Amino acid sequence: MKYKKIKYLWLFMGMPLVFILLIYIGISLRFLNSFCYGTVINGVDCTGKKESDIRNELIKGLEKYELVIKDREGNKFRMAGRDIRLNWDVGDQLKKIKENQNCFFWILNASSNKVRYQVKINVTYDEKLLQEKIKEYGLLNQTDPIEPLNAYISLEDSGYLIIPEVPGNAIDKNKLEEGIVNALKLRERNIDLVKYGCYDMPEITSESPILLDTMQAIRFFETANITYDFEIEKVELTKGQIDSFIEIKDNIAQISEDKVRNYIVELKDKYDTVGIPRDFVTSDGRKIEVSKGNYGFDIAREVETKWLTQAITNGMWAVREPEYVTRAFQRGISDIGNTYIEIDLSRQHMWYFEKGSLIVDTDVVTGNMSKGYGTPAMVACIQYKQRDATLKGENYSAAVDYWMPIYNNIGIHDASWRSSFGGQIYKRNGSHGCINTPHNKMKIFYEKVEVGTPVVLYY
Repeated sequence: MKYKKIKYLWLFMGMPLVFILLIYIGISLRFLNSFCYGTVINGVDCTGKKESDIRNELIKGLEKYELVIKDREGNKFRMAGRDIRLNWDVGDQLKKIKENQNCFFWILNASSNKVRYQVKINVTYDEKLLQEKIKEYGLLNQTDPIEPLNAYISLEDSGYLIIPEVPGNAIDKNKLEEGIVNALKLRERNIDLVKYGCYDMPEITSESPILLDTMQAIRFFETANITYDFEIEKVELTKGQIDSFIEIKDNIAQISEDKVRNYIVELKDKYDTVGIPRDFVTSDGRKIEVSKGNYGFDIAREVETKWLTQAITNGMWAVREPEYVTRAFQRGISDIGNTYIEIDLSRQHMWYFEKGSLIVDTDVVTGNMSKGYGTPAMVACIQYKQRDATLKGENYSAAVDYWMPIYNNIGIHDASWRSSFGGQIYKRNGSHGCINTPHNKMKIFYEKVEVGTPVVLYY
């Protein structure tokens, strides 16, 4: 009796376990011909679904598939999958996934994360039909081909501008086919031939860093604010002039020293006065014209070229008086002013006026006319002053107490070896070109006259 009770107890306790086991086996058998619990393929939940169902799910939409091809002009060409016998297939990949699953282990997936798989969708199509469709669309038939042009920087009336690139209109056949096939394989619905790079495109566009950097450099140069001060007039460098100095090589902007030099030469042509014809009123009231010589303003071309080039390069703001090789006493219509030395070569006489008042005058002896040493008519200036100088030439050497050179080797000095001055001496017994002056008068000239004083010589 006791054993019978124990038997019934075990049967009572074991029946639920058997029931649970039968349920588990039943669920497992459900997964015998379908995918196990928690199976996800290409984002599709495949739990309990058969291979054929999943295959249809993965290639769903094939019968309605259409690829829209957009060209550069915005034209759209619609290619239906059936036009090229398009087919999608996963091969035996689903079968292999199923074969690797044990339907009795489905409980493992239920207690953990889902098992995800990724299968490749194989795309097939009729190559001949695809080529016919491309031909039908006329995408490769360019009757008026345009070659691509790079964007570039150009100096226009309004200044420097980036001229946009011009894309070519010819389509690369290989790139076109590649793009369409790639879209088909990815089952994409649209392809933009421009974005895919099917057209011949310029290498440099208006957004290329190399052009933007160059434009930034140009804009910086244009910030320079330079004004030249010529006393009677100020000349401000304009943006247009700065732009004209800019030179672009290999898309690198720089200030051309040669172009700046040309500008400085223009300033010299306008503001230099060395050697220009000048109206002059002689001491006896005659109005004459004198020219040549070394007196006047002479802008230092190379100094100013280098300074201005660097100033613009650095975006400098400055008001500048040019550096001069020589400079006159004053600006204006007559830059000789009212302080000057006057030498009448015909009358052999010399005067020194200071602020319009005569300070000293004397007879002189100038260059020997008969030997071709005649002193030239010109407007010169006192270059420097020297005491106790020795003057040397090809066949002479002369010691003087006072020496004031005015032009090349020509100068004003005392001549102790002469006892008389003025008259017609210069015609046959003149100097080698210098202005020989009595010693006592020369002393006064030397003491009174400043370096830079203009010297007007005329016949």
